[in-house]
Amino acid sequence: MKKLKEIKINIMEDQLVEFKTAELAFAKGFDEQCDRVFYKGKLIPSVESNCNSLNEANEVSAPTQTALQKWLREDRGIHIIFLTTTKNEYVFHVVKLEIGIGHCGGWVDEKNGAHIVYEKALEKSFRRAFKLIK
Repeated sequence: MKKLKEIKINIMEDQLVEFKTAELAFAKGFDEQCDRVFYKGKLIPSVESNCNSLNEANEVSAPTQTALQKWLREDRGIHIIFLTTTKNEYVFHVVKLEIGIGHCGGWVDEKNGAHIVYEKALEKSFRRAFKLIK
């Protein structure tokens, strides 16, 4: 009987955004419920069911990268497109779509910071996307 080959599947885990990204997202109107918060820059579990604002206690929501990307896409019309270079690095393009208007933020190439790690490229793309929100 022939032995089957083992197939290894890599499952990407959803990561929380960095503190600076969370602060910028809040400043641009991100107001979604999150399970974790940053308290004075440190990540802690949310003790409130609706901890989605920067308050007197210096708390700011800590969304996942997926949640923030969905918010940008669905609420702000901002899409982030990734390509992989021949060096297996990630570059991105940020596009804001409005009725009758398309604004492209431009490809971020190696001079501007291609990334080996997808999640790091995604963090940088969020910050580029925030510049398109007025």
